[in-house]
Amino acid sequence: PDGCELEAGAVTERSALLDLPAAPARAAVAGGGLEAAGLAGLLAAAGSSVVLVTGAERLLPEADPDVSAAVARTLEAAGVALHCGSRLLAVGRGGLRFSGPAGELLEEADCLLAAAGQRPVRESCGLDERAPDLPAVLPAESLRAGPEGPWLAGSVTGREVVPEEAAREGRAVVAAMLGGRPQVPRGAVPRLVAGLAGCGWSGLGEPEARSAGHALRIGRAQLPGSGRLRPGFVKVIIDSSSNRLLGVHAVGARSREAVLLGATAVEWGASALDVAELCFPDDSAAAALVEAVRRSETA
Repeated sequence: PDGCELEAGAVTERSALLDLPAAPARAAVAGGGLEAAGLAGLLAAAGSSVVLVTGAERLLPEADPDVSAAVARTLEAAGVALHCGSRLLAVGRGGLRFSGPAGELLEEADCLLAAAGQRPVRESCGLDERAPDLPAVLPAESLRAGPEGPWLAGSVTGREVVPEEAAREGRAVVAAMLGGRPQVPRGAVPRLVAGLAGCGWSGLGEPEARSAGHALRIGRAQLPGSGRLRPGFVKVIIDSSSNRLLGVHAVGARSREAVLLGATAVEWGASALDVAELCFPDDSAAAALVEAVRRSETA
């Protein structure tokens, strides 16, 4: 991250974890997004003592607050020390120094995994020379930097996108160059974290939906567990005027199934009545999603 003093050799590349003979005894993760939460959960499950430092006020700031809080509780129960609202000051071979709400702190670590401060990768494709005036981050619904600017997709846009979203943007760019629609819908792209911090979402969260002026119905249902992983929950956001499903959010071992089905419903503009009529086996995450829709109430 910007403004952090970095000692040479103190940061471990993520791929290097696969070459270690054993999980590090003490690991630090810088960042609070999808990748950081997944790495922290992976290391904790492997037996590492983990500290996670993020400048965001809560873990997974893009997620619905209920999902964010549930994942934080899961990681803390596994022994991960979460330091939100903190700024990384220095990283050395002995650990990391950061400032937070409680003042300046020092944590020992054998390795630091950086999953924060993503920047657009433009040097290797010559974009910096071709278009030196590109904004650091393109507007959310834009795939082109101005009327005559280059078409952009994926990490070069400056936005943090998952691989599936980058591929979708690439297809939209090709379609636009051939005379089709230049915009790409983004709301239904699923965000997923696997493993101990298993969670995911698609569409709008509750605060986003309220900010956009929607009157809401909220529904929740329990997700079944799987093996050693605990049960979780699925939460649905419904526009009470149009009855349209706006967002699906899930935490737990079976969250992926619920989110992927929910992403399809959000993408196709399905109504709560459409989803409520679907039928799935009682012990499935898909059935939990349907139950959440059926239980939805004005909130």
